Amino acid sequence: MTTDDEWSPYDVWRGLRDAHQFEVRPEHIRLLRRANTAWEGHRDVGAPSLDRRHPFGDSDDVYADMAEIVDGRTDGGYDDEDVDRYDRLRGELGLVLEIVLQAGSFEPGHYERTPGGMWRHAVAIDTPGGEQAGG
Repeated sequence: MTTDDEWSPYDVWRGLRDAHQFEVRPEHIRLLRRANTAWEGHRDVGAPSLDRRHPFGDSDDVYADMAEIVDGRTDGGYDDEDVDRYDRLRGELGLVLEIVLQAGSFEPGHYERTPGGMWRHAVAIDTPGGEQAGG
């Protein structure tokens, strides 16, 4: 059970479900490129998902796996002060997965949800006045 001061990757994901814009970072892409998949739920009504026991590697320590992928650590460890950052990244991955699949792009950058509800890569366009507009 969490207190008001605590949050989980799930809380991050729930808070982002209705987002209309999101910045996909290189760390998100690196994690998804190393993702392990599993089948979640009953065989007839379930769906593919990230493996909840080993989402990014074969070790039993998701933080050590994330430290290797995100920060390039090779010692099998991680720093306690990085746990909140790793949890936030893990919580954001649900939305990032939706974005990259709908946009058809595994590229970092700014994405926006269209009026039809689909995600697209928002490309900056130079306008005559030197200002940038989303396009």
